[in-house]
Amino acid sequence: MIHTIKWLGTPNWDLTSHRGSSMKALRSGLFFLGLTGAHLLFMVPGHAHHSFVAHYDLDREIRLEAIVTSYQFRNPHVLIYFEAVNESGELEEWVAETNSPSLFRRRARGLTGDSLKPGDTITIAGYPSRHNHNDIHVNLIIFPDGEEFRSGNAQAQGR
Repeated sequence: MIHTIKWLGTPNWDLTSHRGSSMKALRSGLFFLGLTGAHLLFMVPGHAHHSFVAHYDLDREIRLEAIVTSYQFRNPHVLIYFEAVNESGELEEWVAETNSPSLFRRRARGLTGDSLKPGDTITIAGYPSRHNHNDIHVNLIIFPDGEEFRSGNAQAQGR
């Protein structure tokens, strides 16, 4: 029985005759396909997530008095949207990013999705973004009662 393979519009290859060149072309094509698949498999997850050190300035920590406008307790990172008064006395909108919700829950205070509400006044300290003017990675949250929550970013502490 003779088997033929049609490949991307090329003529039929009879694998029983001209065995050397047909098999070589088939192996080359399969190798290329496998290599492309492996590249995509490993490239996408690495490209999808940002580097903490590349995104935030670890040489500078800022502290802001914040009025919470929104709080998103969801994966992949907890986000706190807030307003803070700038040096000119004007309100600016900011976003603070921190670790995942699971890490938030395990810390001493045990923060949850109900821990912050719009209108809450807190102090936020952290590392400013290298790219976005009003973006900060949270290192510390101080609540009105004086209780502190440290995000404990391992990359920042191990620098």
